[in-house]
Amino acid sequence: MKGYEKVIRGLDFAKTADGATQKTILQSEAEFRMLCAWIEKKEVKSFLELGFFSGALMTALDKMYGFQKVGGADDGEAARRRGIEPRFPKSARLCHTKLETPEYRRYRHDLGKVDLVFIDADHSYGAVRQDYERERKQPHRFLAFHDIKNTEHAPGVVRLWNELGGKKKELVSPESGMGIGIWSMRETP
Repeated sequence: MKGYEKVIRGLDFAKTADGATQKTILQSEAEFRMLCAWIEKKEVKSFLELGFFSGALMTALDKMYGFQKVGGADDGEAARRRGIEPRFPKSARLCHTKLETPEYRRYRHDLGKVDLVFIDADHSYGAVRQDYERERKQPHRFLAFHDIKNTEHAPGVVRLWNELGGKKKELVSPESGMGIGIWSMRETP
């Protein structure tokens, strides 16, 4: 990751969306670095972000790894409420809708296989369970969940993560209180 320090230095890392900008990634820097190391190790070539907020995460990762396929889906409501105009990689295939809609289902079908689907949308148990159930049926290598340790702000994600079987890896920085969980039914994360 030595060559990527310039990209990382240009980002803002935050635990909440309060005061967020177009450069804000809602993960801790330590967990972002762990995710980057994992992406390199697993040779991830395609990325889909559910709940892209400012677009900073997918943009930074695409700058660093030049994904063969990059996409994102979000209804844009959280960014609009905060006056943020998301920015994305030029090659990103985007879907601006809620994830439970027929429009998203068509988009996801057309997108095809994705190595890593990063789930960071609605953090309620029902919504994240629905995201998991929908995405596990789509062609993918890994599903990642943000906030697997965030009992204060994302108890639904924590609950789902604890319920999941399959193969799991946790990327957790003790001081963040958030955590990223990577899941697969077949391949060791």
